[in-house]
Order: sequence, then structure tokens, then C-alpha cells
Amino acid sequence: MEISDKLFGNNIEFSFEHRLFNALAFFSIVLSIFSIVINFVLPIHTIVNAVISVYLILVTILYFISRIRSSYKNYVLIYIFSTLLMLSFIWFNSGGYDSPIALVFLLLLVIINVVVIDKKQNFYFAVIMINLSALYLISFYYPDYNVKYESESVRFIDIFATLIIVASILFAFLKVHTKNYIKDRVNAGLRKIEVDKLNHALMDTNNKISDKNKLLEDLSKVLEANNIIINKQLEELNEAYRQLELSNQTQTKFLSIISHDLRSPIGSFKSLTSSMVNDYDLFSKDEQKNLIELMSNSAGSIYELLENLLTWSSIQQGRIAFNPQMNNIFQTVDITFKLLEISSMSKRIKLVNLVNKSTIAFFDENMIVTVVRNLVSNALKFSRPDSIIVISAIDKDNFVEVRVKDKGMGIKSEDLDKLFRIDVDIRMINPSPYTSEKGTGLGLILCKEFVEKNGGTIQVESTLGVGSTFIFTIPKS
Repeated sequence: MEISDKLFGNNIEFSFEHRLFNALAFFSIVLSIFSIVINFVLPIHTIVNAVISVYLILVTILYFISRIRSSYKNYVLIYIFSTLLMLSFIWFNSGGYDSPIALVFLLLLVIINVVVIDKKQNFYFAVIMINLSALYLISFYYPDYNVKYESESVRFIDIFATLIIVASILFAFLKVHTKNYIKDRVNAGLRKIEVDKLNHALMDTNNKISDKNKLLEDLSKVLEANNIIINKQLEELNEAYRQLELSNQTQTKFLSIISHDLRSPIGSFKSLTSSMVNDYDLFSKDEQKNLIELMSNSAGSIYELLENLLTWSSIQQGRIAFNPQMNNIFQTVDITFKLLEISSMSKRIKLVNLVNKSTIAFFDENMIVTVVRNLVSNALKFSRPDSIIVISAIDKDNFVEVRVKDKGMGIKSEDLDKLFRIDVDIRMINPSPYTSEKGTGLGLILCKEFVEKNGGTIQVESTLGVGSTFIFTIPKS
């Protein structure tokens, strides 16, 4: 470590101005010591040495405090005013303006101008100049205040010694100033080089990070595109799986209908015909009539089931023609009622068409006839004898809402969601106590597909023990 660093502080812990203040305090200590020695040798008044000694102690304390603390600006004001007080006292005890104290004021002005670089610089300059001007004016107007030298030789020695000391201290101070300035410039240059190196390193790092971020963005885009493709494929697979499951359910339903629902009425019909052939003469006329009615009902059930099976099979194979046009709903319902008139009469159930004769909509008539026929057939199965089935229609926004209402046994609320579904065995839902006919649920599935094919919807409202209302919509145009 250099001597200057030990005396004034290093450039790491202390700022440039702080080190200059430490140097100023140190040289003030040196100047005070030399002044005490010279005044003792000349000799000059003892009281002057006493004042300088007090000043020496104060500046020494300021120096050591400034050396161990990071701040110095609070001590500049104390230093300047204590120095001015000391110099003013020596001024009058060393011949006034005949003394060399003005040189010390000049030295103080130069050094303070270097040490203080903030706005207080002008303030300190003004204070020093006002103090020096006041001393000159007092010495001029009140010469008795000035204590004269004992001889010209003493005055000469004092002036000469003060000049040498002031010049030496000024030289040393400027030397310290220059050395510290160069050191700071070199360190600043080194720091700039280090900062530049760090900046370049940071720029390289940022560029690498930017390249990696760009690569990550590209990878993210690729992954996102792959995710979209994978999600689309998953959706397609799910749809294919759903279609396959639906196909399996359809096949299962078809086999179930063939194996049970179709076999049962055909078996019954075969048994009845066998009884008629083998034991015809054994039956009374009433028994023969009942057997014929049972055969007729069985044949009707078989025909209805076959009709639905053929229609459903055509739907699955895409062989059903779709020909929507403007049709009269009243006439469509009337056609259906005529097809079911015999069945309704045999069960003593009245069919009522309340549709306005001028109500028209845009639909495929064959499909909607099938829908109405299936809904009315179901209503006939589940309705009480001597009741009525009513079909009505109302306008609802851009659709016509058709209602098929019966007075049957109704459906449990928990079973409503099971209708129109191919994966549910409808035979487990409320078997009718009014007829031996058992529904397969195929008719309702046909209704749903045909209504949706025509752009409408179908639903059911039902109260157990009161009856059911099947509601479907078809577009007006």
C-alpha cells in the first residue's frame, strides 16, 4: 500500500474529493506544527502559539474522523470556519496586512476551490473573501488593533518562512491532487474496460439466450402444431370410437329385436294359428272370435315391427330419400289417423286432430308420417280404454310445435332421459297394463332421427298416472 493511501485513503473506500479533504487536513496539521516552531524561534507572542495549538488539535480530530468515516462534507464547514477564526486572530497579532497571513488565505481559497465541487463552493469563496476584506478594512481604519513585529528581521523571517511553507504545501497538495486524479482516471479506464468486457459478455449471453428463446419459441410452435394435430386425431378417434360403439349398440339392438321382439309375436301368431287349425271345432264362436282378434293384434304388431325394422335398416344404409317441401300438417296427421283407425276403434280410444287446417311447414312428409304414426301407436299401447289421444300444433318462432298428448299411465321422471336412446332397453320402462303388446323402443329412435333430419327437435313431458305429451318441432320454411 502506498504512503498516500495510508495518509489520505485509497480510491476504493474514499472518493477523489474526500481524499483531497484528508490531504488538506493533513497539510494543515503540518503547517500548524511548522508555524508553532517558527513562532517559538522568532519569538512571536505566546498567545498566538496557543491559538494555533488549539486549531492543531481540532484539525487533527477532523482528520482522524474523516479517515475512518465514509462522509466528509459535514467536516468541511467546521474546518473552514475554524481556519478563518485562527487566521483572523493571527492576522492582528502579526502586523495586520504587513503579515504573510494573506498568503495563507490565498492558499485556502485555491485548495477549497479544488476540494469543494458542489454548490457550496461559491458560498465558501464568498465567506473567505468577505473575511479577508474585513480584516484589511479593520487594519486600515483601526491600525492600533495590529500588533507590530519587534523588528524588520523578524517580519522578514516570518514572511519568508510562511512563503516557503505555503508554496511547499501548495506544491504537495497539487502533487497529491494530480496523483489521485491520474490514479482515478487509470482506475476509471480499467473499470471501463472491465465494464466493456462485462457488457460484451452480457451481450453475447443475451444473444445466446435470445437464440435459445427463439429456438424454444420455434419448438413451442412445433409442439403446439403437433398438439393441434394430435387433439384433432384424438377427436377423430373419439368420434370413430363413438360411431363404432353406436354401430355395436345398433347391431346389438337389431339382433335383440330379431331374436326376441320379432320372434315372440311370430311365435304367438304361429301358436294361435296352430290352435285354430287343430282345435277349431272345439272352440265356441266367442272363443274363435277372441283367437282371431289375438291373431289380428299379433299380425299388427309384427307388421309394425317389420315396418320399423325396414325403415331403420334403410336409415343405417343411407337409402332413405330426403325430400322436404311445404306440406300441410293437418293433412299429414289425418293420413296417420286413418292408418290407425281400426286399431284405435278396437281399443275404444278416440283420435282427435286439433291442428289448424291451414298450418303448413317445411318437411319430408313420409318421414313425419312415420313420426306421427309411431307416436300415436305408442300412445294407443299405453292409453286407458275409452280415453282420447289429441294432436295439436302451435307456431313457435321459426318452427311449428306439434304435440301428441295421451291419457295413459305416464312415465317416471327418472326414465324420461332413457327414451330416444339405442343403448337403453325400453322394455324395462313402465310396461303397459292395458295391452299384451311390448314396445321395442325402435319407433322412438326412428322419430328422433327423422325429426332431427328435418331440422327439428323432439322431447317428452310426462306425469306418472296422468299421461304423456310427446313434442316435436319442424321448421316453417
